[in-house]
Amino acid sequence: MSPRTHPPTRTLPGHPDLEQLKRQAKELLNAFAAGDPRAVEEVHAHYHDAGADRFALHHAQLVLARAYGFESWPKLKTFVEGATVAHLHEAVRAGDLDGVRRLLAARPELVNFDRAENDEHKALHVAVLHQQPAMVRLLMQRGADARCGIWPHRVATGALTIAEERGYDAIAAIITEEERRRHRPAAALGERTLAELIAAFDAGDEDAILAIVGAHPDFAGMRSADGYTPLHWAAARALPRVAAFLLERGFADTAMGLQLRVARRVARQAEAT
Repeated sequence: MSPRTHPPTRTLPGHPDLEQLKRQAKELLNAFAAGDPRAVEEVHAHYHDAGADRFALHHAQLVLARAYGFESWPKLKTFVEGATVAHLHEAVRAGDLDGVRRLLAARPELVNFDRAENDEHKALHVAVLHQQPAMVRLLMQRGADARCGIWPHRVATGALTIAEERGYDAIAAIITEEERRRHRPAAALGERTLAELIAAFDAGDEDAILAIVGAHPDFAGMRSADGYTPLHWAAARALPRVAAFLLERGFADTAMGLQLRVARRVARQAEAT
């Protein structure tokens, strides 16, 4: 977790939410632009020489981060994401299937996040090590990578390898079954859901896209009749969260050349906001 380096004037809730913080930054920006006295006071307390004509969203995010006691927005974001990952791992360890479903419905990309900067265990590692077949199946269905290991012994520490070497045969079978399932044609998952995914892309609705792909990981690797994949669509429509989600899960090999460079550039926008 990133240490706080500024005296906080706001208090983070017990379970901070990044989307809520983004909304707060936009509200602060609008209030400052409108001359709201409280917003003006808060901005000037954390950002000197701020002028309404030059004050942008990234300035509002910086002010908000400092108000919560952090040096920068990226450090606040890292703290919040780390806390959320910790909540996910706690829910997995406790066998709380409903809690895990809620967390991954809100933030599907968390399924493959490291536990912390110095701890590369992922949620699936926790489920395997605690011998939780139902949790393993749920995480696999939400896109967990069973072959991603922990430095420095990457191959030997993937969740599937751990299950096989420890004799967790039922869990290894679940992982293998779910991996095979991911390679089925996307159409086999239902034309209605596929239509919903396409409609979400057309509308630029990142929340809907992430919810569908999180629940049906097969869709992430599909190709349309003209050879395009969701990563191509995310790059073409400049959807940063979707591009980041797909790149994190190894779907870079579905895009080549210019499309891949565009996807990576779009994904970096998610890191900056």
